[in-house]
Amino acid sequence: MEPKENPVKDKNADILLDRKEGVLAIKESMLQFRKDSTFVEVEKSPGSLKRDWLKTGISDGINIEILSGVKRADKIKTKESPGTDKEEPRGS
Repeated sequence: MEPKENPVKDKNADILLDRKEGVLAIKESMLQFRKDSTFVEVEKSPGSLKRDWLKTGISDGINIEILSGVKRADKIKTKESPGTDKEEPRGS
């Protein structure tokens, strides 16, 4: 006798709660936290980093919307390679 598929237990679903296009977004792994505030370190001149405090929006678990705090042209320090790799935010 072959096992039967359970129609309730054996199904997967993705639920989309919100979606935005044309936003400024960065990888969530780039975020740093201090108490209840969020920031990234931005290169202001070669070898010089400054904290920029952020206001964030929606997230898909990988990328997060940036409402204010950085611009598209800013070079943000990544956690993968501190002090060397920089990444530009994506979006408009």
